[in-house]
Amino acid sequence: MNSDMQQVTETLRVVSAGEKTRVSKPFGSILQSAAIWGAVFTVLALSSCAEKPEARTESPQIVAGSTNTFLLKNDELQFSMVIPEGFRNYPEGIKYRETKHFLIKGEVSDPKSVVVINIKDLGGLLSPDVALNRKRLKEQLAPEWILITKEWRGLTVDAYTMPLQQAGVSMIGYTIRVPLKPSAIELAVFGAASKREEINALVESLLGSLKGDTNW
Repeated sequence: MNSDMQQVTETLRVVSAGEKTRVSKPFGSILQSAAIWGAVFTVLALSSCAEKPEARTESPQIVAGSTNTFLLKNDELQFSMVIPEGFRNYPEGIKYRETKHFLIKGEVSDPKSVVVINIKDLGGLLSPDVALNRKRLKEQLAPEWILITKEWRGLTVDAYTMPLQQAGVSMIGYTIRVPLKPSAIELAVFGAASKREEINALVESLLGSLKGDTNW
């Protein structure tokens, strides 16, 4: 097990076990949810990409606008998407080097109001063999994770979901693996389960506006 995997596995163990963190509640519960999702994303990213390019140096993130609708661009990964009104960049949510963008809507003091957008670099290309990708993903996901599919630019892409409980609040989230090049990404959206319809609409909006080349 490499050092990255060890770090991620330890983070997942600590957060899942409910061990003490240095951040206060309910702010801490939001970051714990992000850490749970982030740890799982990173484990999958390190083990599932078909092709891994040479290590890239970090390039500046380009985010225009504030809480109004804006175009998010990433020159390193060569993609862009429209971020709906109300979201703002939230650097405190970036806990892993693979995380490229972390945005929130709502107040961190109120877990029921917060919706999170988390975009991670998978560190390589996804194989055009969709069946193989799905087989690998099924093998890596724990039983409580539900494998689903989403549509992006006419392609059927893999996604997964799992309900969580944080600070007495039921959370729901979706993670979509998008076969971009030069590197695939995982787009995660999560928030309170009471916002399920809003979260579902947000996922479709983000996928609909996501532009970038693909190796499929």
